[in-house]
Amino acid sequence: MTERAIDDMTSFVNQYNLEILSKMGEGGFGCVYKARDITNEQEYAVKQIKLPIDKQNINCRQLDQFVAEMDCLKNLDSKYVVQYISATIGHENYYYIIMELCSDSLTKILEHKPQVFHRKPKELMNSIEFYISCHIFKELLECVQYLHELDPPVIHRDLKPDNILVALNVRNGRYFKLGDFGLATVHDRNIHSMTNNKHTGDVGDTGYQAPEVVFNEKYDHRVDIYSLSKIGEKIFGLNFNDKLTNNEVIRKRVVKLQDLLQSMSYYNWDHPHKPGPHWKDRPDCSQVLSEYNLWSIHKSYIESDLMDNFISSA
Repeated sequence: MTERAIDDMTSFVNQYNLEILSKMGEGGFGCVYKARDITNEQEYAVKQIKLPIDKQNINCRQLDQFVAEMDCLKNLDSKYVVQYISATIGHENYYYIIMELCSDSLTKILEHKPQVFHRKPKELMNSIEFYISCHIFKELLECVQYLHELDPPVIHRDLKPDNILVALNVRNGRYFKLGDFGLATVHDRNIHSMTNNKHTGDVGDTGYQAPEVVFNEKYDHRVDIYSLSKIGEKIFGLNFNDKLTNNEVIRKRVVKLQDLLQSMSYYNWDHPHKPGPHWKDRPDCSQVLSEYNLWSIHKSYIESDLMDNFISSA
């Protein structure tokens, strides 16, 4: 961190009565710190983000948009999203976001999941891991469904494992929350879906971004559905249909899952000249969730599967 960045951070933490405890992460956007409110001992995550342009050149519209979006996010007080406490622009071309502290990200979960279930590379996913994977994906669908059913809807636009966080305090069996709303936008159905007006062309991780966003085309909330399909592929593993064909019960669920993930990533490169599914044909989260029993297994099946394996190995 440069001396100017340190000075700006010092001014910020003094203003908000915060104490920086440790650095949690660093990237091209800036840094994330673990901080504590010295008045009540509450711990938070603080993002220090470098503005891409000189503060003096930020026009009123850009500044108003930043403030409006931060106000919108602060009002998303829900179990489905990381709570944003406050946001402010500093003195040295930085802005700061104070938010709920989370314990980890889906990226870390996916890195350690095979080891936790003692699954070696190219080994089959057992019924316990498959059950938990289904539950994880279900939680993510519910989180995104919450955003899309707001009035007006909110589009995240940068869904990826790094931005899906694990709650520090698990409540009602829910573990995951959506975070990092740096590219989120409020969606006006009348403007963005029916005219030539577009959302801003900023994009996140292109590995999870819908093609219509990458190519700066007109789009709506279904860009998040595309991202979910790619996250789903990571949760269940690439070519996961081949990995699970030895288990008839799970195989049927996987076939359904594969069809759903494919439909969630529809994009017709030659539309409207070539007939076929278009991105507007992607299912909403509610539709995918309504078919949960078709692509998941009940926990009672795990007990039966474990018993069968025990008997066969005896």
